[in-house]
Amino acid sequence: MIRPVAPVPSPSGDVDAGAEIKDFPDLVTAGRRAQVVFGLEAVYNSVITHVPLRRLRRAWLTMVGATLEPGASVFRGVQIINGRGLRIGARSSVGSRTYLDARGGIDIGSDVNIGSDTHIITADHDLKSPGFEERFSAVRLGDHA
Repeated sequence: MIRPVAPVPSPSGDVDAGAEIKDFPDLVTAGRRAQVVFGLEAVYNSVITHVPLRRLRRAWLTMVGATLEPGASVFRGVQIINGRGLRIGARSSVGSRTYLDARGGIDIGSDVNIGSDTHIITADHDLKSPGFEERFSAVRLGDHA
C-alpha cells in the first residue's frame, strides 16, 4: 500500500490529524512525527545509503515504512524522500545514485530494473497559484518494466 505524505481529506473536507501519527502512537503531535521521520531520512540519505550492506539498507527502509518485496534490491547511493510512500516489487532493483521522491507515492512492480542516476519525482509546486501550493501525484511502474 502506498501512503502519500499529505493527509487525505474525508469527503466532508475534514482532515483527521490523528491518522497521520498512527504508526508512532507514543508521539503526541504530527509535527514531532515529521521531525523524527525527517531525521531518519537524513541519516539514511547521508550515511546508510553509502554503507555496502544491502541488508542494512533494506532493514532501514522497512523501518521507515517502505515496502520491499522478496528479492527487491536498492543499490548504494539511492536517495529516498518519504519512504512510507515507496513500494518495490519482487525481484526489482533500483540502481546507484537514483533519486526517489515518493511524497506522492511510487509503486514499482515486480521484475523492474531502474537504471542508475534515474530521478522519479512525484511532487512539485503549482506555479500559477498565489500560494505556490504543493501538488502530489503517484507514479506506478508496471511489472517487467
